[in-house]
Amino acid sequence: MPSLTDAQNEEIDNILIAGGVDVVVFAQGAARLYTADGDNWSYTGCEGVALILGEGDYYYIRLLSLETKKTIFEQELYHGFEYSQLLPFFHCFELNDCVAALVFADETEAGSFFENVIIAAEELGGGAYDPDSADSAPAPAPAAASPPPPSRAPVAAPPRSQPSLPSRGPPPSQPEAEEAPPVQPARAPASPDRS
Repeated sequence: MPSLTDAQNEEIDNILIAGGVDVVVFAQGAARLYTADGDNWSYTGCEGVALILGEGDYYYIRLLSLETKKTIFEQELYHGFEYSQLLPFFHCFELNDCVAALVFADETEAGSFFENVIIAAEELGGGAYDPDSADSAPAPAPAAASPPPPSRAPVAAPPRSQPSLPSRGPPPSQPEAEEAPPVQPARAPASPDRS
C-alpha cells in the first residue's frame, strides 16, 4: 500500500507548526486505532497519521486527523512503557483500561515507527517485543491478555472521507454459514448436482 504523499507530509508539518508547540517528529505513518474488547479487536473509528514525537523531555504517540486537522488520540510514553510489534503492520500497547493497537497502511512506515517508539521507550526505561527478533525481550504480560493479531494481512477498506489515506483493518469476521436444504419445486425438472 502507498505511504503518505509529500502533500500530506507538508500538511502534517503545517498543522504541527500551527499548534504553536515546539515538537520533533521522529516517525509517522497512516494508521487506524483499535482496542481489545475481550477476545476481539474493535475499530475505534479513529484513523489518520500516527506520529511519534517529542516535546521537550516528553514523548508521545499521537493520531492526527488530516480531515479535522486535530489530534484524535494521544498516549504519553512513560517509564516502563511497553510497545509490541506482533506483525509488521500491527503494533500494540497498553492504555489505562484496555490494550490498543495501531494498524499501519504501509509496512515501511510501520517499521520506522516501531524503531523510533522503541528508542523513546528505552530512554524512559521501557522496551519492546518483536517476535521476529532474537534480541527481543519476552512479550510483556499485559499484551498476553489481548487477543491475537489477525493471522493474515488485513484487507484494505474502501476509501471513506480521506481517499488519499489508505487504511488497513483486521480481516472481517465471517459468520459460519449454515447449509440450507435444497429447495425442490413441485413438478420441476431435477436440479443439477451442486457438488
